[in-house]
Amino acid sequence: MTKSRFVAVTTAPVGLILIMLAIVSIVITPPATEAARRGMGQFMQASLALVCVGATAAAIDHERGY
Repeated sequence: MTKSRFVAVTTAPVGLILIMLAIVSIVITPPATEAARRGMGQFMQASLALVCVGATAAAIDHERGY
């Protein structure tokens, strides 16, 4: 398994799981303060960045033909 495939297989699903957990957390216990809302937004942005890294690694791996 190449490094790009390993990154693609691990980071994209982890990012998606973290986004889903954040959404469930927001639905169950909405953030009470502005700082909490900002922190949750930053957490979701970081999780989305993981998904983007995984998708990029998958594209690189696909282009190489592995």
